[in-house]
Amino acid sequence: MTAKTRNEKETTTTKKQDDFDQNVIGTEEAADLLGVTKDHTEELCKRGKLRCRRIGPHCWAIYRPSLLEYLKTKSARGKPPSKQRKIGY
Repeated sequence: MTAKTRNEKETTTTKKQDDFDQNVIGTEEAADLLGVTKDHTEELCKRGKLRCRRIGPHCWAIYRPSLLEYLKTKSARGKPPSKQRKIGY
């Protein structure tokens, strides 16, 4: 790998890191936006449903754009309305 290629790769990695660091929210704020508990938000992080980074035993830095994308897909995944049962007597 040439010095130029290595520097370009490091610059790209640094830009991605800066973007992540500037667009993060905590688990409590994410839980409020999702309308779920903080524990459920942590579970989504553990399962890889949200792009995030663990920063403590019960603390996650969640990438805001991934949360917004999850919200879009969450509403699209909703269950169809249940059919009313016909009760015949």
